[in-house]
Amino acid sequence: MLSVSLQSVLRFLNLPKGMYLSVEGNEENKLGYPYKLPRLVEGKKPYLVFYVWNENTEKLERIRREVPKNVNQKAWVKEKIKSITEVLVAGYRICKAKTETEKKPQDFTITELLNYIFEFRKKENSLNSATREKSYIKIFSNFLCSHSLQDIKAENLEKKHIIQFLDFIKEQGNSNLTRNNYLTWLKAIFNIMKTRGYISENPAQNIKKLKETETRSIAISPEHLKILMQEIKATDTETYIFCLFVFYTFIRPIELRRLQVGQIDLQSQKIVIYGNQSKNKKTEYVMLPEPLKRVLIETKFLERNPKNSLFSDNRELQYSRNRYSILFSKIVAKNNLPKEYTLYCLKHTGVVEYYKKGCGIKFIKEQCRHSSLEQTDKYLKSLGLFENEEILKNAPEI
Repeated sequence: MLSVSLQSVLRFLNLPKGMYLSVEGNEENKLGYPYKLPRLVEGKKPYLVFYVWNENTEKLERIRREVPKNVNQKAWVKEKIKSITEVLVAGYRICKAKTETEKKPQDFTITELLNYIFEFRKKENSLNSATREKSYIKIFSNFLCSHSLQDIKAENLEKKHIIQFLDFIKEQGNSNLTRNNYLTWLKAIFNIMKTRGYISENPAQNIKKLKETETRSIAISPEHLKILMQEIKATDTETYIFCLFVFYTFIRPIELRRLQVGQIDLQSQKIVIYGNQSKNKKTEYVMLPEPLKRVLIETKFLERNPKNSLFSDNRELQYSRNRYSILFSKIVAKNNLPKEYTLYCLKHTGVVEYYKKGCGIKFIKEQCRHSSLEQTDKYLKSLGLFENEEILKNAPEI
């Protein structure tokens, strides 16, 4: 069983297109293919050199890779020698990948199919979805490598392997929700394989989800909100405006980072959010309330190239994903406020304040971009709000 990631070794080798490492039929080098273990050659430009069997040329192939300058060279050399040694001793050799026409569906390994499906799905998915799926594939592939399953035929992957992976996800300290998200993804991926004839059965199909703990949406109290917003305004104007957007428009922080200046129309007081920026993949509009409009005009926040990111640094590049949430959390901690308060809580707080002002469920549905009133009703209940408060006001006396 490899204790290293085969994927990292493959990236290091950078083999020509159509070539790959395989252990199939030569587990623990039972066929006796020769190899030479990696060693460091020191000098002006130190490099690693080793030899691996090439099945196509039927001879040892010399691999030489320079040690990067921008790394801890000692640690890098130690890690690479360890990982390459394990791969060579395990029996891996260079093979030529079969072409699509040469292969039958049952010939594909699970690793090949995962990468194949990712390539055509990323053209259909949003950038965010593609990034998430790439992360899922990396984690699943590393698990397969650690259990010597990376070269198993997709058809031979069993339910027990999927359960082992899901147990691994839980062992890493992840919640039932995260584990269930991986299960949902695996079911979808294997369904694609089944539909295309690569496997006969979906090994994840009959695995049940674990019970998820319902999370309660937390709104910030009016007193705490005043403290937070005053200090954020005094600390960082752009973070203050970011917080106002979350509070007034209910746009999710991750969606805000994708917006461009030109998507905000001050005259009509509307913001367009395109499908490739939105969680629900739909192009929709939200209202730009008057208090936020005044701030944008006073600060001249929109007086930039319409194609610029709405929130960007002076080089017109997006800030890091956590810039605003980190500053928000620091101010929460500084004022000894509840640690449960996060940047996202401003969205919940805005909903509560709008509701208290008399805004109905339909407005909240449209501003939240929910798909149905039922979804909005469930969301309001998670905030401790109820649409039909007449039950409380007009309860009959006995």
